[in-house]
Amino acid sequence: MERRSQRAVLHACEECATDRHMRVVLRTAYVLYVRCARCANLRTEPKPGVRQLGFEG
Repeated sequence: MERRSQRAVLHACEECATDRHMRVVLRTAYVLYVRCARCANLRTEPKPGVRQLGFEG
């Protein structure tokens, strides 16, 4: 199974603007919880390739 097309692209931290210290700390069926190792900011990102709840398409 080819999964590279569904690989998550982690964006830069919204607090400190670094993009080199982002780590996925938890995965659910629909989202990834991403923490910045530099400033400890936590955010969620939609899981790539998974249809999100509440959206038609």
